[in-house]
Amino acid sequence: MQRLSDVKNAVGVYHGINIKLIEKYGNARSTENADACPLVGMKVMIGCMTETSCAISAASHLSPMVDWADLDGALLIKNDVFDGTKIINGKLMLMDRPGIGVIPQMKQGDH
Repeated sequence: MQRLSDVKNAVGVYHGINIKLIEKYGNARSTENADACPLVGMKVMIGCMTETSCAISAASHLSPMVDWADLDGALLIKNDVFDGTKIINGKLMLMDRPGIGVIPQMKQGDH
């Protein structure tokens, strides 16, 4: 599902949708779809793939709008070059920073 019309077509067929911000949606469509689902009795999950904290942080800003958030993809990589949203005691913690709350982080050997 990528558009609002896709959500409308899924009513009665599915109980909910899984939004993957980076895979297909982007912020505007993700927000539109997350807003529409509860109005038609559908649940919403926001998920991810194995991706950096930059992508996870962008998606985490939509987490208050959804029923479930599965945004642990950055924990599965060891070469993450960003510092952003953290998972602390099972909760997403947004950083108090401008924009989506991400800063680049230097790895050993970087100049």
